[in-house]
Amino acid sequence: MQIDIYIAENNFLIKEGLKAIIKSVPGFNLVGEITNAKNFHKELLNLQPHIIILDYTNPDVQFDKLAIKLSFLPQTRILALTPMHNRGLIASALHKGVFSHILFECDRQEIIDAINFSAKGEKFFCGKIIELLLSGSNESNIDAVISKVNCDPIRLSDREIEIVRLVAEGYAAKQVADQLCLSIHTVNTHRKNIMAKLNVNNTAGLVMYAIRENIIAPNKFLFSGISAA
Repeated sequence: MQIDIYIAENNFLIKEGLKAIIKSVPGFNLVGEITNAKNFHKELLNLQPHIIILDYTNPDVQFDKLAIKLSFLPQTRILALTPMHNRGLIASALHKGVFSHILFECDRQEIIDAINFSAKGEKFFCGKIIELLLSGSNESNIDAVISKVNCDPIRLSDREIEIVRLVAEGYAAKQVADQLCLSIHTVNTHRKNIMAKLNVNNTAGLVMYAIRENIIAPNKFLFSGISAA
């Protein structure tokens, strides 16, 4: 599947970095970038990209107006890429149409994963975003926090299943990162996304899920080694 991507970012370094990543990944197709704020929304309606990468705090984006116009683009999803903000601002952006959310500090692989997940209709959040949204809340499910609870079955990607398997087998984050050629930050981000999806809050919960779904055999993990991390 080709993923058509539009970059709505006018910071030169960030925009060029995104373009370099997109052009380096097979299946990613850069269809446009913001050059004129006045024509931005019209351009999106014409291009109908699968993914719009934007910083909703950028006044040129006119995010509130964009959120309304997205009703005419049902296949288009907003991937927010911003600096860290407060919980209220992020939650408000999610309510207004942001589908997935990562931060400027996220690494290359996290950006690629966020694009792939979002294009498949699966939300992706940087681990720090999840922590912030869940802070001060009794909810342990990210969808509940942003009032988007549904009864859809839990879907884990092949990468997420592999991470669950390794964590359930007792590998530490660095060992998982080394085996999958990822950064520790990326592994932790995936782990937090998985835990939010599964509505579990510790490693024991991941182990029990892995056993229940036959990702690992019951005797594959030494239960005395389970931590509450």
